Amino acid sequence: MTRRPGFRACTLAFALVVLATGARAAVNRFPLSRSAWTGVQTARRVIREPEVRRAVRAWMGHPEDRLVLLYPVGSFGRVWASELANWLVALGIPRSHLVLRPRLGLHPNTLWIELLAP
Repeated sequence: MTRRPGFRACTLAFALVVLATGARAAVNRFPLSRSAWTGVQTARRVIREPEVRRAVRAWMGHPEDRLVLLYPVGSFGRVWASELANWLVALGIPRSHLVLRPRLGLHPNTLWIELLAP
């Protein structure tokens, strides 16, 4: 098989883009445990939660992005994600920047907040 000139450079560039995208995605995923969420009833407690705070700060650095709430399939996960979304809106994040997605295979006691570029 003959390769065109620049094939290796293109392959390297593609790999770097994939790695950079993967690194950003890995850094911008924030797990919220069920135990940390239990009893949250005030905006102060929501924003004190370290993973919520990190997610909001990351979004503030990229306000064109979306915050995706990946929640475990089932009624508890749906209610949990809806509650968190309502708190995030109350804290000033536009509803249009929030996406709720059920995800099969997630641990039932973990919700993930992910920053997703448009």
